Amino acid sequence: MYTILQRVSRLKVQLSLVFIVFTLLVSHKGYSQTDCTSTSFPVMQFADRSNALTSSMQTDLSSIASQIKNHPDCRYVILGNGGTTKFDQEMAWLRINAVESYLVDHEGINNTRFIIRINVVQSGPINEVSISGAASDDSGPSTISEPSPGLIGH
Repeated sequence: MYTILQRVSRLKVQLSLVFIVFTLLVSHKGYSQTDCTSTSFPVMQFADRSNALTSSMQTDLSSIASQIKNHPDCRYVILGNGGTTKFDQEMAWLRINAVESYLVDHEGINNTRFIIRINVVQSGPINEVSISGAASDDSGPSTISEPSPGLIGH
């Protein structure tokens, strides 16, 4: 009889410990959250005056899409660099759209997962589009209007 009571008592203690650990894990704020900003992806470098995706870019985007699909709670910033001219900003918009369209149309990712931005740079590379994980408090549109409609035939 004493042995049974000891076993029951041990079992109660073990169950209590399991409950305490479970409660601590569930109540820990970072437990179920994904750090979306820690994701790093290759930068898409476009040819001058082009918004065409190369086969290498498409391969990179397919790989990026796999990672995005593995983190359904995250949103991602697609940032296109453009210069100060209307032409450069229009090219940035076209490049962003090429990247986003590939991810949406070919990889099946909902466009609401993206925050779209054009970065006007004074100097430096203007042919790049980058994708990065958005911070939890980051917000923005999943589409943006064409900066200079009709400027470039597309």
